[in-house]
Amino acid sequence: MTRLALACTALLVLLFAPISYATSFVVDVAPKTLDSPVNGRLFVFIVGPNRPLHRGESPGGWDFCAEPMPVYATSVKQLKAGDKLVIDEMADWYLARLNELKPGKYSAMAVLDWHDEASGWDMEPGNLSSKVVTFKVDERSSEPIKLTLSEVVNGPSIDPKRVEIVDIKSKALSNFHGREIHLRAGVVKPINFDEGKPYAAIYEVPGFGGRHFDAQREAERRAGMTKGKQSVAKSLAEKTFYIVLDPESPNGHTLFADSDVNGPYGKALTQELIPELEHRYPLVADAKHRIITGHSSGGWATCWLQMQYPDLFGAAWPSSPDPVDFRRFELVDIYDGRSFYERDGKDIPSTRDQKDNVTITVRQEASREEIFTKDNASGQQWDSWQAVWGSNAGHFRPKSLWDPISGEIDRFEAEHYKKYDLSLLLRNDPARYAPIWRERMHLVVGGMDDYYLNEAVAMLRDELAKLPPTGDEKTNNGYIKIVPGKGHGSIYESAEMKHFDDEMLEFLSQP
Repeated sequence: MTRLALACTALLVLLFAPISYATSFVVDVAPKTLDSPVNGRLFVFIVGPNRPLHRGESPGGWDFCAEPMPVYATSVKQLKAGDKLVIDEMADWYLARLNELKPGKYSAMAVLDWHDEASGWDMEPGNLSSKVVTFKVDERSSEPIKLTLSEVVNGPSIDPKRVEIVDIKSKALSNFHGREIHLRAGVVKPINFDEGKPYAAIYEVPGFGGRHFDAQREAERRAGMTKGKQSVAKSLAEKTFYIVLDPESPNGHTLFADSDVNGPYGKALTQELIPELEHRYPLVADAKHRIITGHSSGGWATCWLQMQYPDLFGAAWPSSPDPVDFRRFELVDIYDGRSFYERDGKDIPSTRDQKDNVTITVRQEASREEIFTKDNASGQQWDSWQAVWGSNAGHFRPKSLWDPISGEIDRFEAEHYKKYDLSLLLRNDPARYAPIWRERMHLVVGGMDDYYLNEAVAMLRDELAKLPPTGDEKTNNGYIKIVPGKGHGSIYESAEMKHFDDEMLEFLSQP
């Protein structure tokens, strides 16, 4: 090859090769933020390019399912106040390497997660974060972007006049884990509370990322009713305590199911926490005066608790539950599917928008969880399901249902999931479960659920319809409704969900 040809080839490589910019972060720990050295995981979350943050948004709290954004992380040991760390090309990454960031303006935020108590770093007091910093990626990018861990997580604020926190040590869970484990609930008293009067209880299991602190929301709602006109909602609030349970663990949402990995959360709730609540407050201790409700992960837990403890809970109002039929684990069939990531040569979607456009695939979502930890212990959605429904790999971590690289499903591990497959339980023991679904369950899901959860609900509904009739018109008050056009969040706007208060009040008014 001539010199001219070599020169032309080199020029073409320069012209058509991807442009790489030097981007890195220097993260320092502000003084007085840590009392002693800690071990943990350091993250840099970024949003961009040219995607402005709206009010209330931050890179550390970004909804990556709706719009994936890059994340960078590294493990730290014996980190202390005053230390500096570098996040560069050696860091773990999700979506794009640092030198692959497209030109434009970005927002960045550093987070130090050194606790192992819940799925969200911002739910753990003592974790650190930086303020949001904007930066540009262009041909002049050379200086590291500085981020200072100066903000200490304090946890959510609760009005103690409106919400009482119940916190007890669980003997069952502490024995299982070999360390002290607590159960918690946020308690909201009835409107015009009378200590000498017995009351019913509505138990709420929050969705993924929710906690007992969410009781503040119901407290504020009830406070707004006190001077208003009489309504169904107000009548219900006058007759009931509203109790929000804490479903969190180091492995994420527990679903309040007894688990080989997380331990006996169902047993602890039903045999320890609820009896303690009924000891402390004037609650009627029978199923006719106990209602259970929840959305998303809380919706699955609601179905599970009603099915497993029909003598404890009288009726259930779940919405948009996590997969209730594992032939539609979102869109994955864990029994007959070969890959968790692909079907017919195409990536399997994980979430969609209301125009039915895929926003993130299962492969993308699962790989993001790998940024948090490599042993299925991220506490994020897929890992939390594995920790509830999977078998124990040791050290309270779940075995993998699929290979994280190839996506191949482990057939033996999938067998373990069958005892949590609500639709399969119904099919295998209709005499036990069909009456519960027909008489006590009031399930609503959107036909355009963001996570395709309506597909599993439809399969369970169809299985129930195949079974012989049970009960009569007076007792069969349950239903499964799939509301056309509604998504995971917009289902709250549906007439079906707005009718929950009416149905709960009617249930509690029965003799």
